[in-house]
Parts: sequence; C-alpha cells; structure tokens
Amino acid sequence: MELKYEDIPENLKYTPLHFASANGDAREVGNLLKLGSSEIEAKTFQKNTALNLAANKGHADVVRKLLAAGAEVDTRDQINKTPLHNAACWGHADVVKILLAAGADKDAKESERGFTALIYAAGNGYSTVVQMLLAAGANTEAWTTDHDPTTALHLACVHGHEEVVKRLIAAGANIHASGDGVMPLHSAATGGQGGVVQILLAAGAILDPECERRPTPSVMAEMAGHLQIVAMIREEKRRRATLKACEVCGTQTSLRCACKKVAFCKRDCMKIGWKTHKLSCRGKNKSSKSTA
Repeated sequence: MELKYEDIPENLKYTPLHFASANGDAREVGNLLKLGSSEIEAKTFQKNTALNLAANKGHADVVRKLLAAGAEVDTRDQINKTPLHNAACWGHADVVKILLAAGADKDAKESERGFTALIYAAGNGYSTVVQMLLAAGANTEAWTTDHDPTTALHLACVHGHEEVVKRLIAAGANIHASGDGVMPLHSAATGGQGGVVQILLAAGAILDPECERRPTPSVMAEMAGHLQIVAMIREEKRRRATLKACEVCGTQTSLRCACKKVAFCKRDCMKIGWKTHKLSCRGKNKSSKSTA
C-alpha cells in the first residue's frame, strides 16, 4: 500500500515538500517550489529540511531543484548532520558531487560522535565517495569525538575496506595516527583484516609502537585469535631486520653485494657504486656481480 502525505502523523511535522523530497518526486517538488519557497527551510521533528531528506535517500534530481531554489546547503538536523553527511554515509556519489559543487562544508562534524563526511564514507567502504571528498580537500586527520577517538583510516582498517585504505594513504593519511594508543595497524590486526594489514606493513607501519595502555598490534591480534596476522607481522619484522640503506640512493633493501657488507637496491645502483666499492670488495666474485 502506497503511503500518502495524509497518512503521515502530524507530530512528525512533515510538510508536502518534505514528503515529496523524501520520496524522490522531483516533479512534485518542482510544482511545490513554483508555489513559493517559504517552506524550503521548514524542519521536521528531527530537524530535517527537505534537502536533508533528499540527500539521505540519494535523490539527485530533487537535491538539484532544492539547491537551485535557494535551499541552505549546510542545513543541520538534530545531531548537526548536514546533507553531505547523509549522502556520504549512504554512498550517494552523485549527490555528494552536487553538494560539493554547491559549496558544502566538507569537514563539518555532527555532534553525536564528531563524524565528518569522510569518516562516514570511509567507515562504510564507499571508495568512490571517499575519492571525491579527498579530491575536494577533505581533512584525513579529523578525529571523532566519542569515547574511542578514530580517524577515517582507523575505521576503514577495522572494517577491512582495502580500496579506501589505499586511497587514504595515497592522500597522505597518517598511518601512525594514535587515538588512546590505537594506531590503524592495531585496528586492522584486532579486526582480523589481513589484506589491510599487508597494505599498512607495505606502507611502513610501526610494528611495535610504544604505549603503556595498549599491547602491540601482534599481541592484540593473538588475543583476538588472528594467528595468521600474528605470523604476517612477525615475518615483516624479520624482513625489516635484514634491511640496510642502498650505498647509492639510500633506499632500504635486503640486497647485498657478493661481499655481503654493502647494500645495492638494484643493478643500476650497483653499477654506479661499483667503481668505488670494487677497491674494497672482498666478495668471491669481484667482476661486477651482486645479489641485486
């Protein structure tokens, strides 16, 4: 049975414009706006305007009409969520694009947990929306304000959203951001997210961060029963123990000349450094061979 406007309880404080916007009825929204925009900023009992409702449901055509009619792009509901929060939270990329173009505050925080649009999108795994927000300059270092402070990267890590994690790191997100002693590697390890752990290890995440309040990521993974992740971290620790700076370019590498003492990360670097190194090289083959 189709819900009609007359069926909406009065205490919800819906206007016809609220109803049409929430249902994505762009034609009716257009008709109502032609009659006058006096109700365009009217709010429901949860303090939602028509734009809040349309953005939440992903009704792009309605969002365009409301903005063109002068709707406030950063209007806030009862917990200070904006239309951009709503669109990002549900992965409505087309609506996010429209709102950003209209000048929406990309770093606005809601008041319940301090989430930004980027934190919502990252936590829910909407990589396209995350990329849009990053391209618009959204702050990757914004923290939530609840009892367990986190960044967008922390949430993406704990939920295993690998593509989002990659995009955040590429945009410069701090892989060592620590809220109450918890870094992104802690989040991924505790959540059993092996793919994310690999991404963080490849990005150079600290394996044994010093914190009196929290165990290391490997210990937390072991406590949670994620033994494969424990093994991954231990193997990375062994690998890093073999690293040494390349004699030529400074890149950390496990490759060595035949003498086993001097590091060259690749053959090109070995060729450059060989002229000097060959004078002191004590490897078995002094011609120009190396393990690089």
